[in-house]
Amino acid sequence: MPFNVLVSCGCFTISPFLTVLPSPLKKGDDLSIPLLYFFTLQQNPYFLITNNAEKLRIRLEELFNANTVYIQRIKDRPLEARKDVDERDLEKIDQCVILFGDVKLMIADDTEGLPITKGNNVSLCVTFENVEDTKRIYDKFVELGSEILLPFAPKFYTEGYGYVKDEFGIAYHLFTKRKN
Repeated sequence: MPFNVLVSCGCFTISPFLTVLPSPLKKGDDLSIPLLYFFTLQQNPYFLITNNAEKLRIRLEELFNANTVYIQRIKDRPLEARKDVDERDLEKIDQCVILFGDVKLMIADDTEGLPITKGNNVSLCVTFENVEDTKRIYDKFVELGSEILLPFAPKFYTEGYGYVKDEFGIAYHLFTKRKN
């Protein structure tokens, strides 16, 4: 099942579509399916921050008159998912969605201990309708030699999630849409 990704944010646009197909195209193949997936997938820039996601959230609200439409703090996780978290970290942002204009940004504090340096903390979050599609694309990234940053697994916030970095240095959060 193919999908298209078009990223446009501020001063840069990646185009034409980045298209991932399960097999090579052949003459006469039906190309109408990629457009369907362009409209059913969400693609959002994802800013992973070390200890300052709250500061970034406030700054974006002030600079761009942005609206925080969703925020979950670590303290909001189910007890099992936060049992080993230091009490000082409970107010950190686990997930946050900010809207300004037509731009939807996702931000979070790094809670997995991933190696983050300025410049590699922006990635693409691709949301799929079902866990099978998410896993299939994750497996394809791995098959193509992508580095596994977080292995594909169910999480308390989704049926399936994986985090990979491709050969071009682009990191992808592969996320299954929440059921509720």
